[in-house]
Amino acid sequence: MIVKGNNMNKNKGFTLVEVVVSFVLIIIVMIYLIRTITVVIDKNNELLIMEEYSVFEKTLLDKIYDDIENVDVLNITNQGSSIYFNEIGKTLLLDKESNCIIYDNIVYELPDLVYFSDDDSLNSVSTSDYFIININLKLDNKNKKFNIIHQNNK
Repeated sequence: MIVKGNNMNKNKGFTLVEVVVSFVLIIIVMIYLIRTITVVIDKNNELLIMEEYSVFEKTLLDKIYDDIENVDVLNITNQGSSIYFNEIGKTLLLDKESNCIIYDNIVYELPDLVYFSDDDSLNSVSTSDYFIININLKLDNKNKKFNIIHQNNK
């Protein structure tokens, strides 16, 4: 009787095609994952810029409105790159070279990626009833208006 041995020819492991296909699938998943992470980081940076700008805007507006809220009639004089508040004797100055706004001798530096617009950065409309001051800024290459509005109480 002839005893046949166990057939030890069982394939164990992966074929080259299976390894290559697995590797390609992992690379595709990694590409989409890296792309998603990049988008999330960009959105986070945009939100941080907006948050920093919002804090800047609120700080400066709070200071200005604290000064003008109790003045019944307030007139302004537009002096090019500055506005003079006649009745309270304070000046709002745009310093484009230093990228800051100076109000009441306090320097408010514009946040990162926030700049004055190339064209008229400071505009004002003034009547006997109200005034509006517009400061035109570029926020991450988007136009942003910074408005100061006051209605005179007669």
